[in-house]
Amino acid sequence: MADNSSTSNSRPWYIALPKLAVIIALLWATDLGLGTVLAHFHARTTEGDFGGRINLALRHPSDLVILGSSRAKHHYIPEIIQGETGWSVMNAGFDAQTLLCHYGMEQLVLAAYRPKAVVLEIGAEDLKASNLSGARDKLSVLLPYYRTGNAALRELLLQRSPYEYAKLWSRTYPYNSQIMPIVKYTLSPSSEGGSLSGGYVPYYGSDLKRIVDLKKRQAETRQGQPALPFVEPAPELLAVLTSFVRSAEAAGVRPVIVHSPLWMEPGLEDKPQDHLIECLAQATASMKVPFLNVSLAAYPELKQPEFFKDTIHLNDTGAKIFSKVVGRELTKVLAMQ
Repeated sequence: MADNSSTSNSRPWYIALPKLAVIIALLWATDLGLGTVLAHFHARTTEGDFGGRINLALRHPSDLVILGSSRAKHHYIPEIIQGETGWSVMNAGFDAQTLLCHYGMEQLVLAAYRPKAVVLEIGAEDLKASNLSGARDKLSVLLPYYRTGNAALRELLLQRSPYEYAKLWSRTYPYNSQIMPIVKYTLSPSSEGGSLSGGYVPYYGSDLKRIVDLKKRQAETRQGQPALPFVEPAPELLAVLTSFVRSAEAAGVRPVIVHSPLWMEPGLEDKPQDHLIECLAQATASMKVPFLNVSLAAYPELKQPEFFKDTIHLNDTGAKIFSKVVGRELTKVLAMQ
C-alpha cells in the first residue's frame, strides 16, 4: 500500500488562515489595550523629561515658554522672570536633549496655544555636527504626541527611521522608552519638584573647583600639543534653528535666543567654543532675531564661582541672579519688538 504521508503534510496553505487571523487579532487587541493603558498613565504625569514636562507645559498656557536642554531646565526660575516681565512663564527645558527636540517641543506648544514669546536657551555645543549623532533617537520622548501634534512635528518624528510610519501604527510603540518613567511618576507624582515650580528644577552646591582642577591637570598633559581646531556650526542644525525662529514668527510668537553664562577659568579659555558662540551671534543677526548672550564679561554680577554647579551649569543661587538678569533683559528686548 502506498505511503500517503506526503498527502497529509501538503494541506492547502489557506487552511491555516483562520488560526493566523486569530493570532493577528489577539496581537492587535493586546497592543491596543496595553497602549491605551500606557497612554492613560502617561497623560497623568507632570514630572520628568519623558513626557511629564511636556504635559505640564501644554496644560498651563503661558505668556512666555522657555525651551532648551539642561541649562534651560536648571537656570530659568519662572517666578523670578514673571516678577520682572509681568508675564506668566513656563520652563519646558529637557535634560540631555538636542535642538531637534526643542524644535519639536515648539511645534507641540504652537499646536496647543499661542504664547506671546518663546525663549530658546542654546549652547555652542548645540551647533556641533557631533550632536546629530543619536539626536533623532532622542526624539522618542515626543512620539506619544505624534497623532495630536501638527504636521511639522509629524514630519520631524518620521525622520527617526525609514520604518517609523509603520511602527507608529502600534499603540504601544510610542511608550517603549517611557514605561519606567510612567511607573515612577505615577507612584510619586511630584518627586522631581518641577511641577510645583513652573518646570524649574534646581541644582544645589558646587563641583566647580574639582572640575577646574581636573581641567588644569588635563591642560598640563596637553602642553606642546597642537591647539584644538575651530569647528563650524553644522548646516543642518543651523537650518533647524532657522525653522524654529520662522515657525514662531509665522504663528505671531516672538522668538528670543539666549546663551547662559559659562565659567571660564583664566588660562583655560576655550577658543573653539568662543568661535561657535560668535557664529551663533552672526546667525541670529542674519535672522533678525534677538540674541541675548549672558556672558560673565557682560554681566559681572554672575562672575562668582559659588554660583556655578560646574563649568556649564548654574546652581540655585546662580539661577536666581541669572533669572533676574534674563527677566530684566527680556523686558527690554520684547518692548522693542
